[in-house]
Amino acid sequence: MTEKSTPKKGFSLAALLSILLILALALAIVGFVGKNNVLTALNNANAQLDTLIAENAELSDSVGTLTTEKEDLTATVEMLTTDNTTLTTEKDELTASVETLTTEKATLETDLAAANTSLEQMTGLETTVAEQATSLTELTATVETLTTEKADLTASVETLTTEKADLAASVETLTTEKETLAADLATLTTEKDELALTVESLTTANETLTANVTELTTQLEDAVAQKDELIKLIEDYNATLTEDQVKIELPVFEEKEPAAV
Repeated sequence: MTEKSTPKKGFSLAALLSILLILALALAIVGFVGKNNVLTALNNANAQLDTLIAENAELSDSVGTLTTEKEDLTATVEMLTTDNTTLTTEKDELTASVETLTTEKATLETDLAAANTSLEQMTGLETTVAEQATSLTELTATVETLTTEKADLTASVETLTTEKADLAASVETLTTEKETLAADLATLTTEKDELALTVESLTTANETLTANVTELTTQLEDAVAQKDELIKLIEDYNATLTEDQVKIELPVFEEKEPAAV
């Protein structure tokens, strides 16, 4: 890569040529002029030779300096070429990374849109469930009210049944007294008629109460069916939820057996 020996070869060749030229000149001068003139010419030639040697040395130093600078520049160019190759590789890698990140960004945006849609659907479902839970609470209150009313009506029916039994006992007593007290037959017959009317009225009232109880029982069965349907709806909704989502707790209803009429 370097050629430091070339300037030395050039220096020897130039010096040799200069010496030969000076010798030829000296011989020519000897043939034409005197000895003093020859010496003067030789001195001048030597001076010129020294000047040429000094200039050649300076040129050799300049060539060496330029050769060193060339080597430094060559090394710098090689380093810059290597850096350029490295930067080009890094640029290609960064370009590939940007494309990958762009693709991932598009995927994430799609997933985010889907998640937002699912969240909106879940919000609507939660609203529906909350409304149904409110309806269930109201229905439960209605069932409890109807149950209380049914219990009151059942107690009333039991009271009327007891009174009816008491009246029947009275009728039997009166019948016995009728058979025993023939003299009081007219009076007992009148009392019997009055008691018969009372029994008829009580029987009518009992039938009315029985119809009311039947109607309330039907309403209660309808309310229980609605309650079961709502509980099933909540259970189906809870089954669609994951373990980390909040499930709706099912209300606990107190089951009451209808009283016998």
